[in-house]
Amino acid sequence: MTDPDLAVCITNTVRLTLGSSLHQHTAPETESGDDGAVVGQQTGNRRFHPAGHPFLVAFVVQLLVLAGQFLASLLLVHAGHHLVWQPLRFALIQGAASATLSFLLRQPIWWWWIHAGFPLAIWLAMRTTLPAWSYLLALLLLLPWYWHTFITRVPYYPSSLPVWQAVDRLLPSGPCRVLELGSGLGGFSLWLTEAHSGCEATGVEWSPMPWLISRVRSWRKGTAACFLRQDYRQMDWQPYDLVFAYLSPAAMPEMWQLARQRMRHGTVLVSYEFGIPGVPADRTIRIAGMREELYAWYI
Repeated sequence: MTDPDLAVCITNTVRLTLGSSLHQHTAPETESGDDGAVVGQQTGNRRFHPAGHPFLVAFVVQLLVLAGQFLASLLLVHAGHHLVWQPLRFALIQGAASATLSFLLRQPIWWWWIHAGFPLAIWLAMRTTLPAWSYLLALLLLLPWYWHTFITRVPYYPSSLPVWQAVDRLLPSGPCRVLELGSGLGGFSLWLTEAHSGCEATGVEWSPMPWLISRVRSWRKGTAACFLRQDYRQMDWQPYDLVFAYLSPAAMPEMWQLARQRMRHGTVLVSYEFGIPGVPADRTIRIAGMREELYAWYI
């Protein structure tokens, strides 16, 4: 069996393990604006694919390798071998096999390292003398920051002043409205309302703690920046002249579809660092002193 055939076989196994509940058949849902433009999200006929559910695939990968180790141990014992429990060896085998399976499933490279390191992290945690409640405390501290990251696949990572200045140069000189997707602590929207006279900036953030901090910062500064805690995928983008995003490669294809459906003709979509696969940018802007680029698409 060749590597591609093995990958297909494993993919089908993962699909069967996850079950048919992930096969969603939904009718297209669209909403038309006054000018006839489609502003709703078209969900279409969605079927399960491993690339679209990386956390579920990761769980199943670890589960399959764990089951494989258990089965191999039973077969060895049945054959008369005397096995000695060695947690470190077990963790190393679990990590190496899971990383290999992740590679065969063509998951992104960072998943290989996550699979390899996860069992070792559990082994190290079992050897420490930290009280059990400390792990719960760490979870509770991180949860308000990363909230739905496992769904959006967009971690918190802020942009910087040179990026904001480059975006500002793309705006018209008069009044305008800007939407920031994943606004984090609100730095860009706060700066823009102060630096660009007549500009209304709205930041959208799903995680509770960054959203709360941005609201407090806006209140203390007394700026006109508005911060909403909601999913940007459920918003109407039509009122805005420019939509700025600093998300992740995983979010870019869906963001482009949303922009085509929800942005007005003549507006501009701007992304820092991440391009849209298969869609060349209308403008690519180099920022002095930075390796990453700014990409702009005119709708």
